[in-house]
Amino acid sequence: MAAQSGIAIPLSSFVTSNPPLARQALEVLHAMCRHKIARVTPSGHSLINQGVLKAACYALTSFPKSDALALKSLEILSECLGDKEAYSDANSAAIIEAVNHEPNIVRVLCASLGLSIARSMNMDPDIFLDVYSKWKTQFNDEHSEMVRKVLFAFAAHYTRDDGVFWTNFGYGDIEGETPSENVVVVSAMCCDMLSEMEGMEEGNLGEEGEFAKKAPLVKNKLLAGLAKCLKNGTVELEDTIVNYELFDKAVNATALDPGSPMISELLENYSNACVKALLQSEDCLKATSTMLSHSDARASSAAANIFAAALGVKAKQTVGAVQKAGVRETVMKGLSEIAFSSSKALAALNGLAAMGLSDYEATTLSVSLTTSLVNEVVAKEGDLSDDDEVYKLLCLLSSSKAGLKTVTSLGGLVALSLLASKGKVSALQCLLAADASQVIESEGHLSAVNVVCNRSDGVEAVRFALRLLTSLFAPAISDDCWPAVDKSVELILSSDPDHVCDCLKLLIASAHSVSSKKKLLESNESGLGAKLSSMLLGETSALSVELLTALVPHLPVESASSCLTNFLSVLTFPTAGPDSTNSVLTSLHHLPLTADLLPSVIASVTPHLKSPATISSASFLLLNLEIPQPSTSSIAECLLAVLEAKQTLTDDAVTLLCKLTRDEEIKNQFREQIGGFVEGIEGRGGDILRGRFKE
Repeated sequence: MAAQSGIAIPLSSFVTSNPPLARQALEVLHAMCRHKIARVTPSGHSLINQGVLKAACYALTSFPKSDALALKSLEILSECLGDKEAYSDANSAAIIEAVNHEPNIVRVLCASLGLSIARSMNMDPDIFLDVYSKWKTQFNDEHSEMVRKVLFAFAAHYTRDDGVFWTNFGYGDIEGETPSENVVVVSAMCCDMLSEMEGMEEGNLGEEGEFAKKAPLVKNKLLAGLAKCLKNGTVELEDTIVNYELFDKAVNATALDPGSPMISELLENYSNACVKALLQSEDCLKATSTMLSHSDARASSAAANIFAAALGVKAKQTVGAVQKAGVRETVMKGLSEIAFSSSKALAALNGLAAMGLSDYEATTLSVSLTTSLVNEVVAKEGDLSDDDEVYKLLCLLSSSKAGLKTVTSLGGLVALSLLASKGKVSALQCLLAADASQVIESEGHLSAVNVVCNRSDGVEAVRFALRLLTSLFAPAISDDCWPAVDKSVELILSSDPDHVCDCLKLLIASAHSVSSKKKLLESNESGLGAKLSSMLLGETSALSVELLTALVPHLPVESASSCLTNFLSVLTFPTAGPDSTNSVLTSLHHLPLTADLLPSVIASVTPHLKSPATISSASFLLLNLEIPQPSTSSIAECLLAVLEAKQTLTDDAVTLLCKLTRDEEIKNQFREQIGGFVEGIEGRGGDILRGRFKE
């Protein structure tokens, strides 16, 4: 056995110090290394400790490319370092001695691997040759596997400090303002080694013993080197590596190993490719989700950065991938745990929440985060920007029924009220959905009043503030809300196009409060009644009518009279809806209708007897008027038309018909037509009509 006999020792010495015998000695060493039994004995003897590696490294850096012995030297290294014993600490000294003695061996190997990368990725080969000094000895693509194997074995013994290997690998060139081509080259080398590591682990390097210990250490060194490159690189670097897809393969192969102390820096400096890897590899996604709960704060924060970046550019795809991988709960839990220690965790949570939360998720997140969110808002007195992650998350959680219930129970309405006072639309919307009594207890109504009165927070903020006040309005807070009501009167009088409808709704709500109604009536002196009258035929007709209906009974006679003409216009307006019409018919009861006005009022009201939606209101109004001839005939004709259409007369309509037919002339005029329908009229009015038309 060659290893046991020690014959390799003098042969190795001949290669490095006896030129006449060097070639023959290398040939013999090559032949010996081809056989495992010659390389390693059962008792542990190895050619590695007999100077073979030093001889091969010397030959590789000395013989020209055309010399066949250059390839044989590579094969010697590959065979010796292909055994799992090569990763034993017992062989470290010999391997380190060989590299330290011939440090350029690293650049020779990197130059060859770089050319292979350049050819496969369509890169300029000169940038690799320039960095690695254009070594004469270079190998073809078919030798790349051997080159990687040797580089990986060397690296396994240089994990405690940079040393000669990593300096010549290219790390030593990456300092300060490094030329971009140097950074690209070393990044590409790191990515290539990382992306091929899985294949090396599954190959003839073995999967047990010392190798299993060294592989993660090498992986960390490569990640550290890549992070260093990215930290000192430029925008061009990112584009270059992404285009070559090396980084994507590298990240997939390492599955974002959370054990790496440098992984956070790597992710922070290269989020785009990490996002791509995250979405392409389920293993990568699962590893990153687990990493959120890593004990190393930098690692968990880095994972949060990646999720935030992914959700920022491809939200739907990311949520789908998370769902498909079955890690949604893990991601939610992990992000919530570090939400206030990582600047991006809140952003990632917002990204997920914006795509929809289940009731369980909304409740769970609200339970764990509400108190901290509230404290943040209160500490800043609600003075947060629209893009603030705390503001966005609190409102997203409160936008669901389940989340709002939990947020409310944990004092969240106080924070929402503070935000609302600063004109935050989402906060106002959340308060609008909350329990009114609890919103008032949290002084949400005062926040809304502030927004309406200041009007400096934009149209949307004022609009939702008005709606919130309308939903909350109650006599108990009428005095608190009056400044906003008064401002609404002002906006109506100025015909503010953005807020008239919402202002009218608030005034209608306030009219149910005695004190507010009194103040509104006082506002009539500023022309509110006249303004409302002029709006009866516009887009706000229904609201104007409803408000005037509430106010008319209390208006001075002269103000009420001025409303009559416009009220009658509503009755004859073809597009007026039944709600507006019924409100006007009700309001007419409270107007001073003099004898000279009766004909026009009756003429406007009578056609509404034909509509099922307005017949009751119209009948009730006409019942209370002294109807002169010939109006009685036209009214009777309308009621007859209803009967002929086989529609049911309301009680008020039947009573009106009874009143009309007391007149003998009307009774005789319509005896025949009405007599045919009286059998179908029920109630006391029907009895009266049957008795009257069967005489």
